[in-house]
Amino acid sequence: MEHCKVSPSPETVRLIHLIRPLLSDKAWCTPFSRIGFDIHLIHSTRPSSSNQPDESAQHHELDLQLRDGEKMKFTRRTGGTNEITKRTLSADEVIGKIMDANFSFIPIAVGAFGEIGSTFLRFWYGTDPMNLPNFPDDQPQAKRAALRAIISTNTPYDIIGRADKLWRAERGDTPFFNGSYLSPSPSIWANQQLGLICCTSLALHSTTYVSKRTRRTTRGKEALLMTVRMNLMR
Repeated sequence: MEHCKVSPSPETVRLIHLIRPLLSDKAWCTPFSRIGFDIHLIHSTRPSSSNQPDESAQHHELDLQLRDGEKMKFTRRTGGTNEITKRTLSADEVIGKIMDANFSFIPIAVGAFGEIGSTFLRFWYGTDPMNLPNFPDDQPQAKRAALRAIISTNTPYDIIGRADKLWRAERGDTPFFNGSYLSPSPSIWANQQLGLICCTSLALHSTTYVSKRTRRTTRGKEALLMTVRMNLMR
């Protein structure tokens, strides 16, 4: 956000750059100027916030955990202060500013084994998303953002299916997408890239955790050795 140290969405796509080469009745047209994406890695050992037995029976617990991960991105915890006006925005007001800027915001919840939340799957494959989670009354902008991402038909959905249809219509029997037999269609290529991104993100998350634990262990050993040396010198 301008003059405000807040980065609500690390990855955004300016839609005009994607749509301009394909301005036809077959291409996606949307009133939103940008789509933002933000990744959240969930911990499978943490139970979901759902306390409704019928919902838990209808959906796998992991699906509910992924939905909670998506909700955390809509109900951000921190706000920000404009460096010029010195006005401080609450977390929900930040989300409101994103909505007022004509953005759509799609969280990407990723499980421990690469499972993906239903909101991004709707955008990617066009599958039906899970129902909206419950939002606090004091966070109306969070619910507004979720409605835009999950329910609004103005937010693109099934972009993979649409890409395949456009490819076949324009290329006919062209055998390979991206010039490789390993990716014969846009959807296969995109799924390969998505899988690579998920694997890389999970690997970095794991190595970062191991590095932090190693540094803590090393500092602990050094402190213990220093204590033993000081005791021996007494």
